[in-house]
Amino acid sequence: MKNKKLYANNRSGFPGVYQKKNRWVAVIRVEGLLKHLGSFASKDDAIQARRTAEKVYGFNSNHGK
Repeated sequence: MKNKKLYANNRSGFPGVYQKKNRWVAVIRVEGLLKHLGSFASKDDAIQARRTAEKVYGFNSNHGK
């Protein structure tokens, strides 16, 4: 699952980042568990949190492309 492409219905343009009310939320699924990375005012901050988590958990650089 670390090599999956981006879902067609993804609205943020980045895997694991979505908007809830007026905040951007970043999540990542590791070993079957969903890990909440945070809630951010900015979409860019949420994407950065997700990218950092991908590096920490060893996701392929092609993940979501």
